[in-house]
Amino acid sequence: TMNRLMTRLAAVPIAWGCALSACGRPAPPPAEQTQTPPVRVYVTNEGSGDLTIIDAATQSAIVTIPLGKRPRGIKASPDRTMLYVALSGSPPAGPGVDEKTLPPPDRSADGIGVVDLRQGKLIKVLPGGSDPEQVDVSRDGRQLFVANEDAAQLSVVDVTDGRVVVTVKVGEEPEGVSVSPDGHLVYVTSEASGAVFVVDTAAHKVLKSFE
Repeated sequence: TMNRLMTRLAAVPIAWGCALSACGRPAPPPAEQTQTPPVRVYVTNEGSGDLTIIDAATQSAIVTIPLGKRPRGIKASPDRTMLYVALSGSPPAGPGVDEKTLPPPDRSADGIGVVDLRQGKLIKVLPGGSDPEQVDVSRDGRQLFVANEDAAQLSVVDVTDGRVVVTVKVGEEPEGVSVSPDGHLVYVTSEASGAVFVVDTAAHKVLKSFE
């Protein structure tokens, strides 16, 4: 909704040695790893449909990357080489707006954008269910948990296969989504229901909800 802030943030320290190792190059010996890794802040711009990368030290924008329609939720992969961004083709609407007066949603624009931080560009868009709002990543990086705002559900996405493996019904207008530290649960906030839904990540079912 329009009364919310139009940006989402993620501050990620990039260990370039690890990224280079992931590309098949050897990591430098420990004696050379004395320089503090740079910190980058990644900001999704819902109105302009892109991602701005900011140098945290200088507080200046480095580059802006086109993503697609209404980028909102953003999460880094466990190895810090990828960013997952929720994209939505649903038209923005403020509180109390009659949805019948809005243009039809562009469901082809829905998905989870994958930004390769080494290449500095969007490399693909994974399916993420209808109207993705927020996203979180499993501890092993193999699954994404996506809050589908207009469908009142949580979608579980297989990163490798690039498909939605299951959907779980939660409260109306789900927004925030966060995996527990042990990876066994995912918490989904429901704006319209005023509740948090607790989902078992293995059984893919709601265990309980609370106000």
